[in-house]
Amino acid sequence: MGADPANCIMAATAIARHDRCVLLIGNSGRGKSDLALRAITSPLRLAGEAQPALFEFISDDQTALTRQGAQIVAAAPAAIKDQLEVRGLGIVAWPSITGVRVCLVADLSDGPIDRMPQEPVPNLELLGLHIPIRRFAAFEASAHIKIALSLTLTQGPP
Repeated sequence: MGADPANCIMAATAIARHDRCVLLIGNSGRGKSDLALRAITSPLRLAGEAQPALFEFISDDQTALTRQGAQIVAAAPAAIKDQLEVRGLGIVAWPSITGVRVCLVADLSDGPIDRMPQEPVPNLELLGLHIPIRRFAAFEASAHIKIALSLTLTQGPP
């Protein structure tokens, strides 16, 4: 029996802001969990927002993706739900949300970040849908702010 084309587990950490999920991808040690920890603990207010907002935690290291019509939603696999790895401390309990629409993939892989990224924004195919993908340097202090800004610029699937 083949794999379900509407579901998969992806090697990614997932966070969300204003009900829009970002998948953080990259090799081990690239800062996915560290970036997620900064994002879920640092309120930020972008131009035009009335109040500061946090990112919300979905999953760390592995993310369950489910296609629902023309969108993909993210959740933590049951075995790691509400768990976040904090380097130097180990696994800590952290409440997670579920069922948030994936709108952006943040690639944290090695290599330089373009000062002026290419347009149109490239896409990554997931479960038959195309999700915008942008590159970020995970350990930059402003990485979570840049991702929040990118979410406002990236519509993603409807």
